[in-house]
Amino acid sequence: GNLAGAQFNQSADPEKAKITDVKMDESVTPNPLSTIAEDGGSALVSFYGSPEVQLTADGTRVAVVTLQTMSFGGAVLKLEDTAVGKIDDLLADVPLTLGTAEQTVTISNKETDKTALNEAIEAAEADKDETAVSKDGGDVPEGEDWVTEEAAKALEEAVAKAKEVAENPNADQDEIDKATEAVKKAKEDFDAAKKQGEYCPSRKFTDVDISKWYHGALDYVLIKNYFNGTSDTTFEPESPMTRAMFVTVLSRMEGIDAGSYTGSDFSDVETGKWFSAPIQWASQNGIVLGIGEGKFNPDGKVTREQMAAIMYRYANYKKIDTSGVDAEKYNAFKDKDDVSGYAVEAVKWAVSAGIINGMGDNTIAPKKDSTRAQVAQIVKNYDEKVAS
Repeated sequence: GNLAGAQFNQSADPEKAKITDVKMDESVTPNPLSTIAEDGGSALVSFYGSPEVQLTADGTRVAVVTLQTMSFGGAVLKLEDTAVGKIDDLLADVPLTLGTAEQTVTISNKETDKTALNEAIEAAEADKDETAVSKDGGDVPEGEDWVTEEAAKALEEAVAKAKEVAENPNADQDEIDKATEAVKKAKEDFDAAKKQGEYCPSRKFTDVDISKWYHGALDYVLIKNYFNGTSDTTFEPESPMTRAMFVTVLSRMEGIDAGSYTGSDFSDVETGKWFSAPIQWASQNGIVLGIGEGKFNPDGKVTREQMAAIMYRYANYKKIDTSGVDAEKYNAFKDKDDVSGYAVEAVKWAVSAGIINGMGDNTIAPKKDSTRAQVAQIVKNYDEKVAS
């Protein structure tokens, strides 16, 4: 029937729908409906896709469709381009399904541009793919970006909504522009939620308290592969470091070829042990001297002055200048006279270089056993203040 000057090629059930108006978008020129209205005639229109029902500012329900062809007065108006392709490829009639409320049908051949929307979607997806998702950043390498699961999910949902618009052939430009801005805003929020990774390999050890002073040192030596845990789940930061352990750490710092050191200069160091090659390397290069009588005492605890002496010889082996000594800094320790004669110069150098900082009570505790955590800190200090 006649519907405000236009006749649809697919009829709607009058019991279910009422068309109150048919409008031609101003961009369609010439405007066939104006001519039809003047002549009192009717037009046959063909649409593709299903109409998208939208609400206008005043609450009117509007069904927006895209015109394929319109015939009137024996002439056929063909609209060559649509949002999804050439009209000639889309000439099949598609039923127009109408709702139960009064609706305005807007016929438009406006070209839509989804370039910005597709670019925004692509950028958001790339950003998400390149960003780690983590609970607290502890499993993310230092310096890399990460976000929480909530932030990642929010961006995913925004991208999904934007894709619905991008894949909808009936989406008008206003809807496309709004979707573009929405996904851009979601990406901005995602970027604002990013944090820098603080890789924490020591977190996996159940006996490590990451709130303690040694946390950074433990992470450092683990990342450098200078240290291993004492098991898969323990590090034993407060346990004493043995002489064998300490020399093995130095050998890892040096990156020795263990296969090149197969013998043993000490009667109590068996070949074939995990510490055999490191001790032989250190002995051959004058880094360790043993405890006398041809022995090394690999299982003995390394004292703080022994550690300083070994580090001092290692620095000399590396041809590092160890002559700079701050006597005033060394003399400030109230137990400096407890340092063994063989270790005095080494301890002076270690204190002056900032490798050993004392025990916090103005003592250096030279005879005290070194803990694994203390050695980790001293190794880190050496790398950052001397080796670099």
